[in-house]
Amino acid sequence: MDIKAYPLYAQAVALQPAPAATRGKSSPLLDGELAFASATQQGWLLLCPLAFEATWNGGPRAEDTVIRLEGTDAEPAFVQSQLGNGVLTFYPGYQFKTEGEQLLWLRGPINAPKDGVYPLESTVDASLLPVTVTIDWQFTAPNQTIRFAAGEPFATLLLYPKSDLEPVQVEVMPIEQSEQAHVQAFQQWVDNPALQGLFRGLGVTPVERTQSKWASQLVNPPPVSCLCPTYGRVELLEEAIYSFLQQDYPGQKELIVLNDYDQQTLVFDHPEVRVVNLPNRFHSVGEKYKAAVALASHDLIFVWHDDDIYLLHRLSYAVAHLDQNTAFFKADQAWFWNDGQVSGPERNLFHGGSCWRRNLFRKVQGYPYLDNQYDVEFERLCQAEAPGAFQVDPIKAAEIYYIYRWNGTKSYHLSAMGADGQEQQKVAAYVAQQVARGQIPQGQVQLKPHWRTDYTALVQTKVAALPAKQEDKWSQVEEIPFPPPFHVIPPLPPLPAAQVDQLFRGDYPRKISVILPASNESVLLQRTVEQFAATLPPDSEVIVVDNGSTDGCSDFLLEKPIENVHLIRTAEQLGVAGARNRGLAQAQGEIVVFADAHLDLPERWWQPIACVLTQPKVGVVGPGIGVMGLPERPAACGQRIAESKLRTEWLPWKGVEPYPVPTLGGGFMAMRHDTLKCAGAFDAGMPQWGSEDLELCVRYWLLGYEVWVAPAVTVLHYFRKANPYKVGWGAVTHNLLRVALLHFSQARITRVFDALKSNPNFAPALAHAVESDVWQQRAAFAARRVRDDDWLFEKFADCCEV
Repeated sequence: MDIKAYPLYAQAVALQPAPAATRGKSSPLLDGELAFASATQQGWLLLCPLAFEATWNGGPRAEDTVIRLEGTDAEPAFVQSQLGNGVLTFYPGYQFKTEGEQLLWLRGPINAPKDGVYPLESTVDASLLPVTVTIDWQFTAPNQTIRFAAGEPFATLLLYPKSDLEPVQVEVMPIEQSEQAHVQAFQQWVDNPALQGLFRGLGVTPVERTQSKWASQLVNPPPVSCLCPTYGRVELLEEAIYSFLQQDYPGQKELIVLNDYDQQTLVFDHPEVRVVNLPNRFHSVGEKYKAAVALASHDLIFVWHDDDIYLLHRLSYAVAHLDQNTAFFKADQAWFWNDGQVSGPERNLFHGGSCWRRNLFRKVQGYPYLDNQYDVEFERLCQAEAPGAFQVDPIKAAEIYYIYRWNGTKSYHLSAMGADGQEQQKVAAYVAQQVARGQIPQGQVQLKPHWRTDYTALVQTKVAALPAKQEDKWSQVEEIPFPPPFHVIPPLPPLPAAQVDQLFRGDYPRKISVILPASNESVLLQRTVEQFAATLPPDSEVIVVDNGSTDGCSDFLLEKPIENVHLIRTAEQLGVAGARNRGLAQAQGEIVVFADAHLDLPERWWQPIACVLTQPKVGVVGPGIGVMGLPERPAACGQRIAESKLRTEWLPWKGVEPYPVPTLGGGFMAMRHDTLKCAGAFDAGMPQWGSEDLELCVRYWLLGYEVWVAPAVTVLHYFRKANPYKVGWGAVTHNLLRVALLHFSQARITRVFDALKSNPNFAPALAHAVESDVWQQRAAFAARRVRDDDWLFEKFADCCEV
């Protein structure tokens, strides 16, 4: 491309081709830099014909700048002060004409700064007619004298295209994210295998990432495939991809991102990440995972949820703990993430932390074609097919690799959509709603993997704060002000009207009876009663059994009665079992709920509970139990028998779908009235307080019923520091012994006795137990039960030990 220069007079300045760029220090040039260096040689320099000095006094007029040429006073002078305000104007003395669609770009000499003055750049269209050009230099401060030498460049002439420039978009990162995003993007760039190969080709040692101890001990690790199905949640997916890119696994790895949201075409170019976009949606999540397996290149396969976080040692830890006989692996604990806070560790029963071998996948014919429960059913099939090769590994808190995210992701949870066969439609409706709000991008989406926060640092802080010996967190509730602040629990999505109609048979006068034993509850009784009254379905009732309170907590019901709320006042304390049975004697509901009198409830809590009770084998159902005053704490779901002393511990939440548990805490238990008539209510032989819930749940299991939890429902429970009434003469120990004597084999009774015999109340408690009706009751239960205690503890061998 040529530039024609037409001199206007004999004193026109000299033109000279620009020299090659110089570098301060010799070093290899990368390919991209070679191209830049070549570009800097293009262009022409305009040179000063004479040396001169100039001084600006700071004034606005042209004459406030004095120019002193050295050697001649010939006119026209090539540098003048015409514009004022300390601006020097250089006149090259040419008209320039370009060929083609190019602009003239007039700028100062490249990489040649000058103290006290700087050049002002401009572009000129000289493609149609020759154009006279000038370049201005601006003084930076008054009362300075600047000097140009003869032959010194004062301008560089370059070509600049008029059109066909690619549009440039600038993304402004939030201030709080910019530094972190920059660090993550740089690390991703450094980790790129192509760049690492270039480093090696140049003889430069590649940047090495810090490895975990598991990564460093792996020799010739197998290649692995990670499956990441996704649908309409780009922000979470970017974090999941970044989790994969950060893995310290020394072997070959790949991530399969399978997207069947037809309104997005996801784009990400990385040799270890394959993005597959499909125009049609799969009929189920199980089918989608099957397709992802078919796309996977390797035989060791990891589940990689698009809405969870995996720390950098996830792959290395799993492979380091695998042996050749293991076909399915996951750790037994995970961290919980709720609204930016990490809690736990929790016992991990989540499929997102698992890996398995393709051979096992083929034997069980892959994932079932389900939405909810696809993962639970797949693991059940795997365990049934290869029980000896199914490994759930105990993991230390400092080594946990999986962060399960629930609240605060600003996206959907499939498991929260119910199990009515409409899960896919509900997800699609949710995504469409978010699209309408402008919260989900459409069309082609360039993925930009990053973490929105430093999850590694969050976990490290949490680990550092853990006590040396982690206690059951539910037995160590922080100090909460009384009464606890009220927290509105998000309402549950309503079930279809037709499904609600099928929850009740209509063979009792009332749909639901809620029985609330109360003992010195203060203001919390009224708070609980009003919530139950407001949330129950029509034709239901609340029965308050004031169990010998002395604080007047039930007086409000006498002062201002509430419709369908009945008060029973006892002259003396009946104990927990006695008070519950007293309320049951008056109950008219088809479903009976025994609840503590210090709860907060969500709307429509009863729908999932009643839905589970429609299953013929289910005898007892409870919700997730949160902590009143600490609503951010994850709910517990059921309890386990932790040791031979029959101490129970809360079990962690593991998904919204209902599932069986060993036992329930008695803060909230629901049964069908017919089941209570067949299997019995609470054991009247248990005085005062303790283990009445455990006994009922064990009894129901052995009689052929099942105990389930409905985790979609969370109620908040006030955990009192002390009982509101006195518990004497070893009643707690007595009740534990009675559970064993009623339901356990001789060998297990012996273990319970051995564990409890150091208790100072053991002897009187045992004497009271053996002198009671325990033997008659044991014989009656033995004649009716369809299972024994060995069956029960084998079923829950992963969490119960006696």
